[in-house]
Amino acid sequence: VPSVGCSVADQARHPNVVTNSNSQLKVDIEWYLSQQILPPIARLCEPIEGTSQGQLASQLGLDASKFRGPQVGGGSSSTGDDLDPAFTPLSKMEDAERFRDVRKLQLACLKCKEEEAEFPGVYMRDQAQQPVGSGLNCPKCGEEFWGAPNAGACFSRLHNRMTLLLRQCQQSYYDCWLVCEDSSCGARTQQQSVRGPCCLARGCRGRLSQEYSEQDLHTQLKYFESLFDAKRAQRMLAEKSLNFPEIPKKHVELFKAIKQMVAKDAESSAYNWIQPDIWSTVFGKK
Repeated sequence: VPSVGCSVADQARHPNVVTNSNSQLKVDIEWYLSQQILPPIARLCEPIEGTSQGQLASQLGLDASKFRGPQVGGGSSSTGDDLDPAFTPLSKMEDAERFRDVRKLQLACLKCKEEEAEFPGVYMRDQAQQPVGSGLNCPKCGEEFWGAPNAGACFSRLHNRMTLLLRQCQQSYYDCWLVCEDSSCGARTQQQSVRGPCCLARGCRGRLSQEYSEQDLHTQLKYFESLFDAKRAQRMLAEKSLNFPEIPKKHVELFKAIKQMVAKDAESSAYNWIQPDIWSTVFGKK
């Protein structure tokens, strides 16, 4: 029976009690799927190459992002990406897929005062995902700069919102929460075993991995960068043979200014780079 803040024993009910409750007690279907059904299915599918726990969870109607972990099939790779015949490099993915799990940049229009909406990026799109105008116009009322009096004020708003969101992401990374990759365990801790990534829960043989990893943080930075890269947005639309409206010059300049700022943050991250002096450290200087 679903309940917040209670143990599994407190939520348990005899089947007859549930049957005779006149639908007042409802079975927690998601719990049974994630804790009772998914783990044995994952173990049964382990010999099948290209199968991941996230894929199996998705087929069961669960949120696949909660079950990200090593590949179920294959067993020899830590990530399993090279064993998946459908594997696509991040740089080749569509933005909707690549940035599906990032924390979205939200903004509210100062004129229509509607609820915060997701910032669309360079181009605002209609329901058919066709570009219909600049992303600096409010999607609700069409007000330029989302109701800000000028481009400078809009720049400051976007910069502040993005900075706050980035700090939240960095905090999540440096908090270093670890989660067990065994869905039947569900352990979450900030403690690290002296035996490496072994789960600390008694009787569990799962492995601990970061809940918010350096890859997640890097993907977040690339998401911010993609929002304001006008040339990239136009190139991707041209590759799909889609027409796109002309953006006012002042909008292009604002996009360029923010993109340069975000690109600087992304380039300062050592995640995607190898410092040249590492080779002299490893092999020695001549």
